[in-house]
Amino acid sequence: MCVGLEKGTLKLIPFSKNWKRFFNEEKRIFLDIIGDIILDIEHIGSTAIEGALAKPIIDILISLRRFEDGFACVKSLENIGYEFRGEYGHPGRHYFVKGRQVVTHHVHMFEKNNPDFEKHILFRDYLNRHPDYIRKYCVLKRVLLEKHRNNRELYTESKTSFIEDIIKKALKEKELCN
Repeated sequence: MCVGLEKGTLKLIPFSKNWKRFFNEEKRIFLDIIGDIILDIEHIGSTAIEGALAKPIIDILISLRRFEDGFACVKSLENIGYEFRGEYGHPGRHYFVKGRQVVTHHVHMFEKNNPDFEKHILFRDYLNRHPDYIRKYCVLKRVLLEKHRNNRELYTESKTSFIEDIIKKALKEKELCN
């Protein structure tokens, strides 16, 4: 199985082309059950970055007309195995996790104008255009995995400055192209 991570564990695996398929399968389900609420649905995170090491969890990004629309999705997503976690430390986000013992998917829902929606896309697209930064990100992730193997929150938090730097580079590149 190339998707899923036991709850409470931290593991990185090499990129798998199957991750896109897992995203597309879930996307079809989402469009069937909440498609009238979704404005956009994107595959994000390291499983969407070709060549990156990743936790084998598919991250899904959804854009909504209004933040409140996310509450209308809770029951439908719970019916297909997702747990609603509220904003989970990120104001303006609806966060869902699929899998009790083995987590397979994370869903991040934002109102269409929330800057965090665009930041996720900028990060993914910038790395996919700049393989040298994918390599740097993988090195950082390996170091942090060794350092914080038993503390997933600290592992994630320790990547923040790299991620913010990439988003700044992506914004600068976007300004130059416009």
